[in-house]
Amino acid sequence: MSKLIVLIGVLNSGKGYRAERFIEDNKRFNNEMCHVNFADEVREMAWAILSWRPKNNKEYENFKNNEIWLNPTFVYYMKTTCKITGRQFLQNLGTRAVRNKYPNFWADCWLNGFKKAISEGKHVITSDLRFPNELKYTLGLKKDLMFISDIDKKFIFCDYPSENYNATDPDISERLAQRILADSFEDGQVIPEDYLTNLLNDKRFIAQFEKVC
Repeated sequence: MSKLIVLIGVLNSGKGYRAERFIEDNKRFNNEMCHVNFADEVREMAWAILSWRPKNNKEYENFKNNEIWLNPTFVYYMKTTCKITGRQFLQNLGTRAVRNKYPNFWADCWLNGFKKAISEGKHVITSDLRFPNELKYTLGLKKDLMFISDIDKKFIFCDYPSENYNATDPDISERLAQRILADSFEDGQVIPEDYLTNLLNDKRFIAQFEKVC
């Protein structure tokens, strides 16, 4: 049976590091686990727009944390300013430019990557779940995705206080993880699926995301 591990946490809470550890640990048991993230295609679109691609993780981190200048055409389309950080560029591209018009676009991209991985006999780890519709996909609540219920799923909360840890970032993409943190989940704790389902049924909470998912 294929496994799906989903890591959820606020900004810089150790999700990427924990994902790499899971991948390395599975190699010891001759199990192949691959990283399939919701933002994979967001980044690919960003590199195509910028005609640039980071060579390594260090360059990618520098890109996210430093300011970049945008072509005025993209500034108008994304409703942003010319000078923003790379992280803000990715957030605006994923949400304002695409998600608001096509709510499930990135989730469908993730699903395609997930299907491909399990068809090849791999396990999947996802470390960037941020929106309710993404949670619906991974939980398998949509009728056309019920096959996911046959996958061994585990949701793990990450809350490691790294150097750039930020539990108060105002971007809407952080609200799901911030809510789980506020409900006293701790680093490494498994998040029950019943709790996540109840979050999706919390109309006041979900209303915050109406324009983006």
